[in-house]
Amino acid sequence: MNSLEKFKKFAKGGEKEISRTNEVWGYTRVSSKDQFVNKSLFNQDQSIKQCAEENGWLLTKTFGGTYESASGDFTRKEFMRLITEVKKSKRKPYAILIYKVSRFSRTGGGGISMANELIETLGVNLYEISTGKNTFSEHGKLDIYNSLIEARRETVNKLEITIPGMKTFLSNGNWLGTVPKGWDHYGPRVRDRTKSSNEQKIILNEWGKKLQNAWKWKDQGFPDHEIVRKLAEIGITVRKQYLSAMWRNPFYCGVLTNRLLEGEVVKGNWERMVSVEVFMRIQERIDLNGGWQVKKENYRFPFSGMVSCGKCHEKMVGYSVRKTRKKDGQNYTIDYYKCNYCRGMNINVNTTKKAKQKGAHDMFLEYLSNFRLDPKYTNLFLKQLNVTFSVLNKDSKEERVLLQKELNSLKEDNKALKRRYALGRFDDEELYDEIRNELSEKILHIENKLGKSEIQLSNQIVFTKKSLKFLQNLPEIWSKGQFYIRQQIQNLVFPEGFILNDKKDGYLTKRVNEVFVLILSISGNYNHKKSGLPTSFFGKSAQVAGVGLEPTTFGL
Repeated sequence: MNSLEKFKKFAKGGEKEISRTNEVWGYTRVSSKDQFVNKSLFNQDQSIKQCAEENGWLLTKTFGGTYESASGDFTRKEFMRLITEVKKSKRKPYAILIYKVSRFSRTGGGGISMANELIETLGVNLYEISTGKNTFSEHGKLDIYNSLIEARRETVNKLEITIPGMKTFLSNGNWLGTVPKGWDHYGPRVRDRTKSSNEQKIILNEWGKKLQNAWKWKDQGFPDHEIVRKLAEIGITVRKQYLSAMWRNPFYCGVLTNRLLEGEVVKGNWERMVSVEVFMRIQERIDLNGGWQVKKENYRFPFSGMVSCGKCHEKMVGYSVRKTRKKDGQNYTIDYYKCNYCRGMNINVNTTKKAKQKGAHDMFLEYLSNFRLDPKYTNLFLKQLNVTFSVLNKDSKEERVLLQKELNSLKEDNKALKRRYALGRFDDEELYDEIRNELSEKILHIENKLGKSEIQLSNQIVFTKKSLKFLQNLPEIWSKGQFYIRQQIQNLVFPEGFILNDKKDGYLTKRVNEVFVLILSISGNYNHKKSGLPTSFFGKSAQVAGVGLEPTTFGL
């Protein structure tokens, strides 16, 4: 025996015996639901099983089996489950079988980094079934890495073609992706095959129409938890978090935002749930005070933020004082409004036996009663309201006349077209169908516009009845109303708040809603008139609209 043989145990280099397992895992993936439906995953799965059998490997686990975009590695749940399982498994697989490398990753550098960690650190190979490429050798590793780069190149080339088209699609007011709950989405690439259509149409459904009430209530000042409760009463179940996200989503007011538009915004081609004006008004108020969230302990002070000190004109605040009765030792609370600036105003919220003057709320009820509509002046008020509505609806009536003329003309054209076809004077049947469909769509569009206009007119009657009921019972509604109802009434009648003047034992106001100015005029200036108001009064007051009477219904 050569004496140097004894030193072989100290030798460096040479081939080391590697412990190999016979187990392999599989990974399948498609990018879209269409590929998922057309058995692409099934074909990949069968190829993996066949490859394992031909090579004498034991297929022990499979991952994937769903549609996930390969544009990101860490966003794919099944892919990350595979990587995590490999890392924590004590018995590593010999290889991961994939039909094509592009199924593994399309991120380029990110995919190479993942593959390199599997191969070099964890000792797990990649095997591409469609080509037979693998990482069993150094050249094989380069082939796999090059394939990952090529997959990335394919993605970039596709994006260069598709992104300009997507930008144009968005610029025309169309929506990409899934629409929020509340709309039915029709189009060429929708998941629900029953809503497949050549053109995109996004229409508010019945659930969405009920959800519209949430915007109305938010605009009126209701907090989110109260809106959740009110929605539940009409069959809509949502959480506060849902509403919080909804208030900030421009989609609901028909405005499109998308990163592909690079900072631009576009008017969307779908039926909106709320007007832009209401949406922006809600944004301003949310930004101002966090969405009107009121602490429970402040519910007893509806004047908070609205009543000003009669001496320094700064806002007054509500506060409570706990006291103990000497007779029975029971605790009780007295509420006050006070001025923290000049400290010259301090008044009980409610009238008490020992107080020298009436409480702030009782004084307010007396003041508010001046703006109640006396039932005997209802007809006079309705005359003025009708004049106002007639001015506002003038343009709407003119538009209805024009729409009706256009509708009649289209129906005549449609009738003439059918007559020509019936008499055999139309040779091109495809052209006939095209013209007929075009006329039918135009007729349907105009009929829908006329129908909405009629609904608005009928709503006007309902609105008037509710408004009268409210105006005739103004103090009672405030007295029985909860915190939010009281604040709505205060905002409606006195948009800029009111001033507490203790010397005159009453209130002063900066501005009164024009509707209530009208009521004062009727009940004050014309209180002793036997006849109606002169016609000149109606003419001058025709612009009393736009005063925000709608919140007065308060869901009644």
